[in-house]
Amino acid sequence: NLETHVFQASEEALHIYGLIDHPGPVTLEMVKKVSSPRDRPRLDAALQAFLEGRCGYDQEFTIIRANDQAVRFIHSVANLALKPDGKPARMIGMIQDITEQKQVEHALKESETRYRLIAENTGDVIWILDPQSMKFQYVSPSVYQLRGFTPEEVLDQEMSEVYTPESLALIQQTMQER
Repeated sequence: NLETHVFQASEEALHIYGLIDHPGPVTLEMVKKVSSPRDRPRLDAALQAFLEGRCGYDQEFTIIRANDQAVRFIHSVANLALKPDGKPARMIGMIQDITEQKQVEHALKESETRYRLIAENTGDVIWILDPQSMKFQYVSPSVYQLRGFTPEEVLDQEMSEVYTPESLALIQQTMQER
């Protein structure tokens, strides 16, 4: 409620914010307090722009949950309910705890970085081939030492330019079998 600043929410939303056991009404200021200090200026600016009708509200941010200080990643989307005079009366929306999704994304990025480091620093040529198009999707930099072409040049080559006819036939046969 934008007039009273009372935050009416489901039990799950209050649990996500760590305010489930808070006695009495939960206020907008209490909800704002749990957002991380790093995100607060951006969220305040987004809220202001939203209330002024300059944009929608669709934000990802971190909170430090009130009851246990756990850091959680949140996705929040909201719409405005307007008074008859067209001014904002209420924000109506949803929040979702996306912490596990963000942790998986982070782990995947770290893994990708680690394997890219290995692939780009090995003496062996490592490549990924799209079996449908028979085009390379990735070729390690060591291809230059072997073939005298940069990875970018190899990515543009046809398979017939890369392999002898016999090798190409063997690769195609093996791919069909597998």
